[in-house]
Amino acid sequence: MRKVNYSLYRERQARYIYRRSLSGKPVDRTACIDAARFFIFKEANRAARPWEAFFALARARWLLSLAGEDMPFSGRTVEDIRTRAQKWFSERFPERR
Repeated sequence: MRKVNYSLYRERQARYIYRRSLSGKPVDRTACIDAARFFIFKEANRAARPWEAFFALARARWLLSLAGEDMPFSGRTVEDIRTRAQKWFSERFPERR
């Protein structure tokens, strides 16, 4: 039996949901939230440059806006924005962390 790499699966699923949302196709609310979780906690953390983290957080904000949520997106540095987004997400969706 083949072993499944769930982290790779989640990454591909998140990127698929993001591309689908940009094309205007309907996207499920829970799928948007799960994809945003990936962009906030995985993609923004492993970004090599500040602008990569910024765009990962912008993708997460877009997906959360489609889900009807309003993620805070302010701070002096990208690190501040990332920290606030992670804290907000953990408080707003404790079951998904």
